[in-house]
Amino acid sequence: MEESIRAVLPGCFLFAGVPEGEAMAALAGCGSIRRCERGEVVLSPQRFTPMLGVVLQGRLEARNDHVLLTVLGPGRCFGVAGLWSGAEEYVSTVRAQKESLLYTFSRADLTALFSRCPQTLQNYLAFLSDRIVFLNHKVALYSCQSVEGKVYAYFKQQAAAGCPQKVNSSELGRLLGVGRASLYRAFEALQARGLIRKEGKTVTVLHAEEVL
Repeated sequence: MEESIRAVLPGCFLFAGVPEGEAMAALAGCGSIRRCERGEVVLSPQRFTPMLGVVLQGRLEARNDHVLLTVLGPGRCFGVAGLWSGAEEYVSTVRAQKESLLYTFSRADLTALFSRCPQTLQNYLAFLSDRIVFLNHKVALYSCQSVEGKVYAYFKQQAAAGCPQKVNSSELGRLLGVGRASLYRAFEALQARGLIRKEGKTVTVLHAEEVL
């Protein structure tokens, strides 16, 4: 069991910058091991216990209704935002895609971990801050009124001006909720205004300071 824990520590955001020995000492008596069978629901809107889980072995998936949000392998975490949110239900369903082994933390467990190893608290806060920034970008993206604005905002978020980006038009259309014809018209309009350059499946933002 200890080998499984040591194997995922480098990939777990909680222990970034924490020496392995210090991390293992902080974990002693803190948290618990949980085994999940294939198909078992770990968290859902109907089954919510505030917890942070780290995948040690196996693979989980997170879905919102029938939409696959992400797949979680060893070292990946779930339940981070909901642990202290005060919400009475979880927003998505986390289910084991195969037999899995998890390391789970309750609120009390994490409080103890933060006390023993302050770097884990900094890492936790940094993770939440990054998620807030990410979601703010998404809000800005979807609040754009025009298709041109959505396309331009999307590419500005993905890379700095002057950095070429590969684009899959079908996936981009689904992400932004626009049709293929509208997407191509937006590409043409943005190129005509000198805001992007599109060469085949590559898009480069030329002027990232514009607001549409």
